[in-house]
Formats: sequence, structure tokens, C-alpha cells
Amino acid sequence: MKENRKSERLPLTALAEVELPNGKSVPTYVSNISREGLGIYFREPLEAGTDLNIKLFYWASTGQMKSSQVDGRVKWSKTGFFALGVALNKLNPKEHDDLLEWLEQAEDREGRRMN
Repeated sequence: MKENRKSERLPLTALAEVELPNGKSVPTYVSNISREGLGIYFREPLEAGTDLNIKLFYWASTGQMKSSQVDGRVKWSKTGFFALGVALNKLNPKEHDDLLEWLEQAEDREGRRMN
């Protein structure tokens, strides 16, 4: 299968809280991340094109639990275990400084630094 991602996904085991368009908030798990997207596991099917508001919880390099609010749209959904690919809206330093710092450190560890 041809890879269409702009940047390679980095492994990230994290918790997230997904707010659906109807206002329902659902806890979920994140499996990977890049500057442009997330891979998550979800309890129910979501259609491609569904807009999501996601609160991501992750461990910073300082050992502190951090959270970051990101917005995205479901790009694909696989049935069975409901794996979702979510395209993120652009991450910016003003709102996502801790998350971008985590991504930079992870990219450096993996030798995949994106500019």
C-alpha cells in the first residue's frame, strides 16, 4: 500500500479524551502520532470526515504528565476494533508548545527530525 503521510508516525502510548460533534466525551487510547496526525483506538465506529476535539495526555521528558488540546478530522476508520486515523489541524507553538517539544525529542530519538 502506498504511504501518503507527510511525516512518519512515532509510537506513542497515551490516553486521550475525544469530544464528538454531539458534545459526548469518550476516553480512548492513542497508538501513534506525527505533526499531522494520530492513530487512535475507539469504542465505536466513526465515519471519515467526522470532526473531533481531542485532549491528549502524555508524559513529558521532565517526567510530568502533560495535556494538549488538538483538533482533527477522521481520515479513515477500520471496522472490527475501530482503529481511526485522524488528521490534525496545524499544531502551533503558542497552543501546543509542550506537545511540539515532545514530538521534537521523539523525532530526534528516532532519527526522524522534521523541520
